Amino acid sequence: MPNASDPELTLLDRRRIQMKDDLAAVAIELFTTVGFDETSMEQIADGAGVSRRTVYRHFQTKADLVFEHPRRWLEHFESVLSSPQENEPARQRCERGIIEIADIIARDPEPVLEAFAVRNANPILGATHASSDQRWAELVFATLVAEHGEAQMFECMVCAGALIGATNALILAWSLAYPNANLPEMTAAALAQVDGIWPRLR
Repeated sequence: MPNASDPELTLLDRRRIQMKDDLAAVAIELFTTVGFDETSMEQIADGAGVSRRTVYRHFQTKADLVFEHPRRWLEHFESVLSSPQENEPARQRCERGIIEIADIIARDPEPVLEAFAVRNANPILGATHASSDQRWAELVFATLVAEHGEAQMFECMVCAGALIGATNALILAWSLAYPNANLPEMTAAALAQVDGIWPRLR
């Protein structure tokens, strides 16, 4: 998952990522102290010391600022699914992507916990989260169907929904009740919960 310190990125890309990180951090602080509805894009721009146009260049809505980290997770997950390791089955690819994201979060959990605290306190953000969930499920479904075929479409669809549901429950439980827990271990436990519904090769 790209970050501002990645030496493989161009200077322009590193600056862009750093700006998005800075804007998201300012926004989350304002959302927490002032309130999501009460905070304007103008206030976020002022807090970051940039123009309102700069904020809108990177984020179309306030909700996008809350979900900057999940957006990057989705990009990472999609990259994993599109780049299988040698002889790696679809199931292992999906699980690897999720475990890698858990490891990324565990290395720097505070921004994620702060963002999810805002999400949990503002039900209106659920719609944005739901649209993201749909994209995650579509990626899993497409990956499984490509391996198992349309004859197992139903099984692939059920598995995709269950997997995304389990990971959502995981991140919600972690952010609300177990922020000091070992997230990779919790992730392994969540994956074990859906073990029995993965489609089998015929």
